[in-house]
Amino acid sequence: MKTYSIYCFLALLWISNFSCSNKKVLFEKLSSSYTGMTFKNEITESDTLSVVDFEYMYNGGGVGVGDFNNDGLQDIFFSANQSSCKLYINKGNLKFEDVTVSAGIKTPYWNTGVSLVNINGDGLLDIYLCTANSNIQKSSPNQLFLNNGLDKNGDPSFTEVAHQVGLADEGYSTQAAFFDYDNDGDLDCYVLTNALENFNRALPMGQKTDGSGKSTDRLYRNDRTASNGLPVFSNVSKEAGITTEGWGLGIGITDFNEDGWLDVYCANDFQSNDWMWMNNGDGTFTNRITTSIKHQSANSMGMDIADINNDGLPEIVNLDMMPEDNLRQKTMFSRPGYDFYKLQQEKKYQPQFVRNTLQLNRGPNAEGNPSFSEIGYMSGIYATDWSWSALLADFDNDGFRDLFITNGYPKDVSNLDFTSYTAQSLISFTGENKQKRKEKVDKMKDLLGVKKSNFIYRNTGDLRFTDVTEEWGMKIPSFSNGTAYADLDNDGDLDVVVNNINDEAFLFRNSLISDNKNAKGGNYLRIQLKGNGNNIYGFGTKLTLCRLPIFSTR
Repeated sequence: MKTYSIYCFLALLWISNFSCSNKKVLFEKLSSSYTGMTFKNEITESDTLSVVDFEYMYNGGGVGVGDFNNDGLQDIFFSANQSSCKLYINKGNLKFEDVTVSAGIKTPYWNTGVSLVNINGDGLLDIYLCTANSNIQKSSPNQLFLNNGLDKNGDPSFTEVAHQVGLADEGYSTQAAFFDYDNDGDLDCYVLTNALENFNRALPMGQKTDGSGKSTDRLYRNDRTASNGLPVFSNVSKEAGITTEGWGLGIGITDFNEDGWLDVYCANDFQSNDWMWMNNGDGTFTNRITTSIKHQSANSMGMDIADINNDGLPEIVNLDMMPEDNLRQKTMFSRPGYDFYKLQQEKKYQPQFVRNTLQLNRGPNAEGNPSFSEIGYMSGIYATDWSWSALLADFDNDGFRDLFITNGYPKDVSNLDFTSYTAQSLISFTGENKQKRKEKVDKMKDLLGVKKSNFIYRNTGDLRFTDVTEEWGMKIPSFSNGTAYADLDNDGDLDVVVNNINDEAFLFRNSLISDNKNAKGGNYLRIQLKGNGNNIYGFGTKLTLCRLPIFSTR
């Protein structure tokens, strides 16, 4: 009898394990052998280049998704740091072909963010690349690859024209956003900047507000069209009021106060506060963040703007570096002192806290500006470790936007045990003090990384999010940075692509509709926008879907 019971138990256990191992998840990570997408943002340290010399070495690269050959399938562009950026053309069924060389794309610089835009209104997507330089004394120009149309094989070819149009910005750019800020029918450009400095940006020293700071963002106005059909951009940052420095890592564009003029939100790292540039409608912007938001993330990184509760008002999610587990919290951060907090206030900084924030839009305040309540703790998304990119999108087609977050860092430079142990040697050094530099480099070689899974949260519809990373099939350790979502196989659900450091990029196929076409929540609506003039894709368009009451008749 006992033997029979054991056999029954083992049989049930085997059935349970078999069922779990064959359980379908929402996202399936496709192998590069299937997709043909072998891109890897590989970064190699050396005696002359390490995170000691170049502290942004592991900030990673971006992802751009768009239809470059107008065949109805979304293609993928990856930005890279030490290697070449890559363009993959979608051949259908989630298979891709690398056409970088034949397309004429050459990227000799350290690239960061990527933005896709139709710069000249010809109906062909162009590529704008932000660049950086590992030498604090040098700079590199941003690049704009103009789409020339299709070659004999049906693939796009490109010509680099950033200098011709006035967008070869040589600051340390992290991301650019194209939008029509002056409502004249063409697209202008905001360049987010995060420059290397020779001082500690975590200290509350007060920010430069006269435009002299290296990390002051730039606004480029699209002024006219030259004889070659290309637009000409002018740097109008000072006259527009964009003169306060920040160390930008994330940017979002929306019309916060619904006055018909697009506004700009900039997520800034280190001690600098975020900016909420409200468009005054006269070519100028005013930072209204202190009247709209009570507190912010301290080390603001990736961010996104979207309506999470379907009330028609945009919310703001902002990422930071708060770990979700107690051990990482204790080894990563010391408790800030009250004196430091008071010094921040004296230097006119708004309160900042080390955690993800989710700003719930409460509508306009008495001055007509948007007002927000911060609900990161309540919503359950406040701690996701060293986070980079945030995507708010409806991944399960239930009508509510979910949240995908990338994270990871190859060198855990914020580890308190490490910083305490090396405090004596981690001091400023000059060109003559090569021994100190060598000590730093050698210690960095032994420093471990933060290789953890990305996070995906399901919006439960009540201002709360549930961690479904493992349940939806995304629990894979990685050093992930840029990411994008798109319906890559045109089946009606959103797939996800992720740019990784020292690992192949992820492509997650969403199986919601393809595996269960009749499932509840599998409905979708696809809309193609067609704008006027040079804004042919309708950047800045706002779509409002209203649910009408259903009347029954007898």
